[in-house]
Amino acid sequence: MIKKVDQAEIERVADGLLDTLRGELGLPGIIAERGRREQPMLVKDLEGNPSYWLVPIALEDRLVGFLRLGLEGDLLAYGRFGQVRQLEDFPPLSYLSEETADREIRKAFDDSYEEISPPQLVHDGPVDRIAWLSRGRSVDGTRVLLFWTFGTSYSRPEGEEPGYGLL
Repeated sequence: MIKKVDQAEIERVADGLLDTLRGELGLPGIIAERGRREQPMLVKDLEGNPSYWLVPIALEDRLVGFLRLGLEGDLLAYGRFGQVRQLEDFPPLSYLSEETADREIRKAFDDSYEEISPPQLVHDGPVDRIAWLSRGRSVDGTRVLLFWTFGTSYSRPEGEEPGYGLL
């Protein structure tokens, strides 16, 4: 039986891993030295089942890296967001904000849907394709998955598999 760990334990594990992996993230030196761990976020699959923990690494208001930890606290992956060199070129930390995702999804889709659910952080197919997901219902009753990720919106009918090459 798999022992799932809670957020406090994930934070403890992530702190230890960040100390060890800081130099391996491939970040410019000053950014790597000063990057801090943000609050871990539980990422779910499209059915709403917990899949893994995403631990953002940020500097100021920028998202510079991540740790991906399994539900048991094991390290699955780590890396950086983009290949840029200047801090201001990294994505905004607000891209991982539920409030920002809700606002952006509504801005992109509100006119077309009678109902839009609050967003959840999911992986859309492969575990490395993270996105905010809301479920929408059009006036004619059609159910659609509405996604927003790193400044981009897309959608598809509920039940349809994600296409290859998306984002």
